[in-house]
Order: sequence, then structure tokens, then C-alpha cells
Amino acid sequence: MILVVAGTGDAREAINVLAERGKDVLASVVTEYGLEQLKDLGVEILKGRMDESGFRDLIRKRNIKIVVDCTHPFALKASQNAMGACRSSNTTYYRVRREKLDYSKRYSDVEAVEVEDFTEAAERASKYGRVLLTVGSGKLEDFTDRIDDWQGRLVARILPVEQFLVRARRLGFRPDEILALKGPFSKKMNEVMIRDYDVEVLVTKASGKAGGLKEKFEAASSAGISVIVITRPELDYPRTIDGPEGLEKLMEAGKV
Repeated sequence: MILVVAGTGDAREAINVLAERGKDVLASVVTEYGLEQLKDLGVEILKGRMDESGFRDLIRKRNIKIVVDCTHPFALKASQNAMGACRSSNTTYYRVRREKLDYSKRYSDVEAVEVEDFTEAAERASKYGRVLLTVGSGKLEDFTDRIDDWQGRLVARILPVEQFLVRARRLGFRPDEILALKGPFSKKMNEVMIRDYDVEVLVTKASGKAGGLKEKFEAASSAGISVIVITRPELDYPRTIDGPEGLEKLMEAGKV
């Protein structure tokens, strides 16, 4: 049995690759939204947040031999829990790695401000006028807490999921300050949002090409605005593979 720890579109691709090769796959997700994205794939899906002991119990009960981590690059705790469980149970762990984007050279005309965390991102964003936040609903409070006059300045782009919308509204975002949309977003669509809202700076995670970073920078370049990039945290992964395609190479080598 192979456990795919989901959290990004990479999980869907990984499950497809494994299932097409006849592998026995179990997927885990945290939210109802995550479940909705995978339920048509015909594999068993477990919903709920797990700590290290939860992963360890699942590995033991379901006789998991391999764990494929497809969580978001910023979901550090989930990866740490999965790695810890694999280490203590002697289970093989693979991290599906997203391709990074070298925006400093490719988009040298864009003022790219690199920061280490959301607190610093909010402090930098406070120096601009209208700010487009593309960091997810869970981090909006980092900005509303640190930007005194944020109403009328912050625009939040979040997934059209009820719990995320409720969270944004409770923080004080007005309906016209919420862009509830599901990506991927093209350069043109990003640019339309930037121009329609008179955005001066876009805030994003360094989520790589798969996370739409390329299109964000293309739009920023065209619109002449700045981008604040929250750099990707790094963990000491025992094994990494480059995208779901890396799974195919492992299977060809007989390692999965």
C-alpha cells in the first residue's frame, strides 16, 4: 500500500500515475475541499489532520510501505509529521518537489522583495497602497493585524470555499475586497485583477511554477508593480523526486 499525503495538484497527478500502474493507493487530505478534488479518482481517501503518531498508526494499521508527500511546500508541520512517522516505522518516504522559478533573472524588471515569513511580508506590504494577497485564507490575519489602515487597501484572493470566505468576512474584509476564485490563473487574468483594483504590490508564496508564480510575475512585469515573495522554507527531506513524473522513473527502476 502506498500513502499519498495530499495538499496540492501534484497529489492528483501522483495518484493517477500510481493507479495507472496498478498500485494500491490510499490518499489522505485535511479538508473537505481537498477531498472534493480527489474523490473522482477511485481511490480510498481519509480526511482529517494527523500528527506524527496519527501517521505512524495509519502506517501500521494499513501496512503502508511507501509514503509520497504531496503537501504544499509551506505545510511544514505535515511534512515533519509524515517524515517522523516514516523514520520511526522504517517506512520509505518520498517528497514530491516542485520546480522553483528563477524570477530574479527572468523578470529583472520587477521589483521582487524577498522575505522570510508572513510577518515580514506584512511589514513590507504596509509601505504600499493597494495590496493583492495571494497567500491563502489562513494567513490573512498576519496582514490585518499588522497593517493599521488595512481596510480599503488589502484585497484577498482565496478559494471559493465557505469556511475560507467566512474567515475572511470575520476578519473584516468587505465583499468587494474578496476575490473568491480557483486557479490556475493566466497572466491576463492576474493582470486584470491588478489593474481593476489599482494594485501596487502583489504578495505571494514562492510556490514555484506549479503554484502560478510565473504568471504572477508576468502580470506584475506588464502592470509595472512590485512583488513580495515569501521564500520557500527548506526541510531536510530524506528523499525527493522531481514532480509526479519522478514517480514514473522510480517505478521503472523498480523502487515503487
